[in-house]
Amino acid sequence: MSKIQSLCKSMYRLIYTYKLLLIFLGSILTLTFCSPERELAKLYLEEGKGQELMILMPEYVFKTSLKEYDVEGAERMEEWMLDSILFNQSLFLKFISDSSFLDIYANSYAEELQALGFIVFTANQMDTFLQVSEPDFIINVAQIEVEEYVLPIRDEELVSEYLFYKEIDLNAVNINSWFELTRINSEEELDNEILFASHYILDDFEGNFKFFPYTGEIKYAYNIDSLIINDIYGLAGYLGRKYAGYTYDYMLNTYIYKNLPENIKPRYYFHYDRKKNSMVPVDDDRFILMD
Repeated sequence: MSKIQSLCKSMYRLIYTYKLLLIFLGSILTLTFCSPERELAKLYLEEGKGQELMILMPEYVFKTSLKEYDVEGAERMEEWMLDSILFNQSLFLKFISDSSFLDIYANSYAEELQALGFIVFTANQMDTFLQVSEPDFIINVAQIEVEEYVLPIRDEELVSEYLFYKEIDLNAVNINSWFELTRINSEEELDNEILFASHYILDDFEGNFKFFPYTGEIKYAYNIDSLIINDIYGLAGYLGRKYAGYTYDYMLNTYIYKNLPENIKPRYYFHYDRKKNSMVPVDDDRFILMD
């Protein structure tokens, strides 16, 4: 066999193998994107529009400082006294207005739910909501907690095969939220759930190691952009919108779970991206279902 014939034969095998690989990948993608879960998700995008729900918000925000180490003799104090001292010494908690925080959070949550296709009622529209022929859900934002603490951050860099690091304490604020989701006039197990989500914000900083070759010295320089109260209010607005998406995703995936054949379990938890009108599987970016 000539070299040309041998080369042609090798190229033919390569092309044939490549075609088989494309067919295999195409089959996998077809199975993924045309899965029963996705078909049900598409149905929910249409059937879920126009559902009526009521949002109930808490009357106040729980505020917790986790800086007990800053209070001398904290371990010997009664809880109420320690909490009072920690609150008065806090950098942010004592300046947060409950009404402003809750208004920002609730308005963002309601606006995004409306954008997702729900008909939204608030507590002062209770009479109107009860007159709806078949209202669907009550979403009770049962509790919101704001925590203040210090988060140590480690910055490191490899210089001349040596690892240098610097630990910096940054101020952080965490927002915890508990939701009670109830389908009206339903006794199904999945329709009365407590859902939890938590996100945090912290000081922003930039740092870098500087190496001085003539002296062999390593120095670390950094700059901190400290948190301010408006950053916390901004996080409240962001989370209102984000958790509206979590709420929609929870209802979407519950619908999928209920309508799949009994012998099929969902393989994915889907997130619906309203702006892109697309669905993608997610792992942790979702509500946590509380036991």
